[in-house]
Amino acid sequence: MPWPDWLPGDVITAGRMRASQWEFLQTSADQSVAASTTLVPVPELVIPVAANAIYLIKARLCYGGPPAGDIKVAWSIPSGASLQRNIIAAASGISSADSGSDVVMRRRGGTTEQSAGAVAAGFLSYFEECRLTTVSSGNCQVQFAQQTSDATATILRSLSWLEWLRIG
Repeated sequence: MPWPDWLPGDVITAGRMRASQWEFLQTSADQSVAASTTLVPVPELVIPVAANAIYLIKARLCYGGPPAGDIKVAWSIPSGASLQRNIIAAASGISSADSGSDVVMRRRGGTTEQSAGAVAAGFLSYFEECRLTTVSSGNCQVQFAQQTSDATATILRSLSWLEWLRIG
């Protein structure tokens, strides 16, 4: 089978798009929230975006915490932007990391909070694939909190990551 006639970064015609290379960010330290349902920004997971642009974004968040607290995730996005999120995460109220059938798959808007189950022993993964359309420049940033306030901290683990690609 022959190789494709294009490479990343090439100008593509006939319904294809021009794409640059994927960019990548990851957290270097754990970040925790205890006894709070107020969303907090994740300082290391910020994507600077241009005006009138379209981006594809992938996120993988590793987290753990009290099952009574769970976790919720949302994004802050520039004014006028539209972020469509496709989410796969543990269902709220799971009892262990081995509860393989307890998964939620959902489509959400950018600033809509999505809750996911947490476990105290070990950690879980939370996945998103998104499409961001901007009107103005600014930052696109992950935020998280406890779904239900609990004195035991919910922890966003180090090595959680984002990758993104500008496609338009």
